[in-house]
Amino acid sequence: MKTATVLPSDVATSLAGLIDLDLPLPPALTVKQTSKLLGLGLRQTYDAIHAGEIVAVRIGRRLLVPTYRVLELLGLPADQLVAGTDPATG
Repeated sequence: MKTATVLPSDVATSLAGLIDLDLPLPPALTVKQTSKLLGLGLRQTYDAIHAGEIVAVRIGRRLLVPTYRVLELLGLPADQLVAGTDPATG
């Protein structure tokens, strides 16, 4: 059974503010937003995506990163921060 980690609201708000978004975060982030959240350069982020270290989905010409995957990398609870996630099914 998973134990829920409660993220303080000021931390969650700071996290969202870092990438200029409101809470809850969208289901997918751009590569630029992902690089800001992870503290990586844009080139490093693209390299990590191409190496399979960061999961990304190509939709048309856009490359999007599932927000919950980025939060997993940071060790943060996605169910509290991402729109459309249901803690009961996590």
